[in-house]
Amino acid sequence: MNNQEIDALGRKIADAAMREFARLCPEACQADDRQLEQALDAIRTEVDPAIDELMRDVESAPHAANYAFANTVLRLATTGVKAFKAAAH
Repeated sequence: MNNQEIDALGRKIADAAMREFARLCPEACQADDRQLEQALDAIRTEVDPAIDELMRDVESAPHAANYAFANTVLRLATTGVKAFKAAAH
């Protein structure tokens, strides 16, 4: 994969993870900036390791790329939800 393809994949994952975060945590729509920023920081911290794992998974099982992508999206979204809920307390 070249850099443009990796960047496009990263954007696609980020968009999907944010949509999933909003679906899993609808209360985020009413949240203060501090809570949202904590959730986004947690997601940003997890992005590189998650993409690295995705790439390894796809290399070892290309036929399961869609599942690996979905797993990465859910991993990032749930990371954000956990951080969001922790910030609420």
